Amino acid sequence: VHMPLGAARFGLISGVSGSLELIQRQTFSSQSTINFTSSSIVDFDVHFFTFNHTLGGNTPGLRVSSDGGSSYLNNNEYDWNYRLMNRETVATNEYRSTGTYFLPLQRSQASEWSLGSNVWIYNMNNANKYTHFTIQSTGANTTDDTTYYVKTFFGNGFVEDKAVHNALQLLPNTGTLTGTASLYGLKQS
Repeated sequence: VHMPLGAARFGLISGVSGSLELIQRQTFSSQSTINFTSSSIVDFDVHFFTFNHTLGGNTPGLRVSSDGGSSYLNNNEYDWNYRLMNRETVATNEYRSTGTYFLPLQRSQASEWSLGSNVWIYNMNNANKYTHFTIQSTGANTTDDTTYYVKTFFGNGFVEDKAVHNALQLLPNTGTLTGTASLYGLKQS
């Protein structure tokens, strides 16, 4: 499956053109980990990860592996910062952390929230550079027909381990996830 880059170019260096090639898509229900282990992950310099799911009071996140998914980095090797804008409370919050066990894609929410996330991932295939991420997620309250509000989350992070990262894992900080996730590689032309 090829998807033209078109409007999805945000977050990329000016002048880069190409198409997104589907590496792997998974639909999952009540799973505690979702692994992306295709051997073609290392064929791309830039990746695009997207997923939609219903939150169950947990925080979804990503981890990387340098051994094809046999194990995932989880010894406080992820640094990140992000901004959360909350329509319900009209608040904007900033969060920063160093040395966490995964890269969060959204703050913990109640079970009525649905979530969509887009993540650009850079340098997974380069042992001389840090793997880093840019993240944008949006959640919507879906509990009733009278009160609607959204939260928008955007930020970035990196892995403190310079290595070829050839697998990616989606997981919640607690409980399970239900939804669909896709990993693409940017084929540059």
